[in-house]
Amino acid sequence: MYLKKKELYTYKVDELEKIIISCVLNKPDLMKDERLKDNLFINNQKLWQFLKATYKKFGTLDFNLMFSVVANKYNYIGMLNEMIDIEPVFSNFNWYIKQLINLHNEEEIETRRINAIFNMANDLLLRNITSKEFKEKVDKMFQEEKDGSE
Repeated sequence: MYLKKKELYTYKVDELEKIIISCVLNKPDLMKDERLKDNLFINNQKLWQFLKATYKKFGTLDFNLMFSVVANKYNYIGMLNEMIDIEPVFSNFNWYIKQLINLHNEEEIETRRINAIFNMANDLLLRNITSKEFKEKVDKMFQEEKDGSE
């Protein structure tokens, strides 16, 4: 999975989480990176928590040690094999984290927009505002976001 940086922009949250976990499994010292927070891992939270606890206990991510403490070895073997097979580009580790953080931020902004538009749409539906006022409010919201980001 050796990709050019341009191709990396098409990654989704789940893929980036798995790539970062793969990097950590291959180079356990990356667990010390302070940007690796729990909220970064949405789709792979259980695995992330297991890796964190393992690293805290043993100071490394050794497969033999991990398998010695889990009850359902086959489940973990499958998940860890999937992660280890990803073969990330380690020199892009910082970029992977940055991209995942950006995707989370974009999702947060999009959710905020959707909620605001939903509330305005309810006002429009109940005739608390006109369609012209609705459009003006939506346009104003996007303009304020644009002005704030410049």
